[in-house]
Amino acid sequence: MSGTTTWRERINQRPVWAIAVAAVIIFAGLLYVGYSAYGPSGRVVTEVYYYDLHTKQLFSAGAAELPPIDTASGKDMGVRATVYGLGDCRPDHRVIACLLRYSAATKQAQIEDWAQQKKTGAATLTPLPNLSDGLEVRSVEGGAWVPLRSSEGLALADLEAIAKQHPGAKLIPCNPGD
Repeated sequence: MSGTTTWRERINQRPVWAIAVAAVIIFAGLLYVGYSAYGPSGRVVTEVYYYDLHTKQLFSAGAAELPPIDTASGKDMGVRATVYGLGDCRPDHRVIACLLRYSAATKQAQIEDWAQQKKTGAATLTPLPNLSDGLEVRSVEGGAWVPLRSSEGLALADLEAIAKQHPGAKLIPCNPGD
């Protein structure tokens, strides 16, 4: 065998180092998962931004709501707003990337499914497996609602395209309280 040492031999020679490297990798993975679940503020996100289609204002409501939701402006006037901050989430730094809602048929199917789950005594209500198929998206400036999973819908929600509109700014996701 030549004078070069393989990775396996190095690991066998220094098992403590191998364990330390594995622990760092696992810790980094847990940090990533925790950050994804809790958001940049480090807390569980229970409220998210909505946009009133009539008043054109942001407001907060429960993350578990199924948009569109009723507002003081009228029935189904509140839609989910995907909000990013330009470096931070102060009000004057926020950008509304796009608006989201469920199609009427999808929302009704989910409401009926949750009612059935409650009747059967489910401890936790679970969403329909294909719930995201019924998501529709549109620009905050207006236009037609299109399926999120269509090419037009994906283009509206494309973070890279949104970042190009704000060169040099670091986009960070914002939720109420951030």
